[in-house]
Amino acid sequence: MKPLSVLICVLSVSFAVTASRTGDALTGGVTTTEETGGSPAPARGFVNLVPMQGWPQHINTHPNYKPSGLTLVDLNGDGKLEVIAGSTDNTLNVWDCKGNMMAGWPKTLPGMIQSKAAVGDLTGDGTPEIVVSARNGYVYVYEPDGSAATGWPQNANGVIGFVSPTLFDVDGDDTLEVIMVQMQSGQPGHVYVWNHDGTVMPGWPQNMDYLGVATASAGDVDGDDD
Repeated sequence: MKPLSVLICVLSVSFAVTASRTGDALTGGVTTTEETGGSPAPARGFVNLVPMQGWPQHINTHPNYKPSGLTLVDLNGDGKLEVIAGSTDNTLNVWDCKGNMMAGWPKTLPGMIQSKAAVGDLTGDGTPEIVVSARNGYVYVYEPDGSAATGWPQNANGVIGFVSPTLFDVDGDDTLEVIMVQMQSGQPGHVYVWNHDGTVMPGWPQNMDYLGVATASAGDVDGDDD
C-alpha cells in the first residue's frame, strides 16, 4: 500500500476590526478606528477608557475587609449622576460627576460598609434618600445634603455584610419601605421591614431557617396586586 500524503493549505486572511475609543464623556469624545490583522486570530480592537476629569478618586479600606459596588443616581436634580460609595474604613462617600465631594459628605458610620447603597424617595416628597447598611447591624438613612433622616438608624440585630437594603412600597401607601436581610453566625437570619419613618412594619421581622446572606427582592409574585 502506498503511503498517504496529506497536503495542508494555510490561508492567510486579513481582518478589519472596528474599535471605539472613548474620550471625555462630558464632551462626547468617542472616536472610531479600524485595525487590521491576520489569521488565525484576527486583531482585537482595544478600547482605551480615558478617566473623566477629576477621576479616579481614592477611598481607604480595612486591610482584611473590602467594600463592594457603587450606586449612581441624580441626587440634586441637575441631570447628572452622583457616585455613591461606602467603604470598610466606615465612610460613606458621595461625589459629583467631576469627582468633587458633595457638600455634607463623607459621613463616618460606626461600622464598615461592604454593600451598595440603595436610593429612593422614601417619603414621596420628591427628594431621594440614601439607605445604607453597615456591618455593625444598623441601617442608616441620609438626605442628599448628608443629614440623617428622622427615625434612623435602625438596628437589624445582627451582622450585615455584602447585603444591600431593598426599597419597595410593600403596603401600597405610596411611600417606600426598607427591607433588610440580616445574618447572625450560628443562628437563623432575619428579614426586617421598616416604614419610611423607621417604625417596624406590622408582622415583621420574620425568621429564616438559615443565615441571611443575600439582598432581598420584592414584587407581586402571584399577581394578586399585593
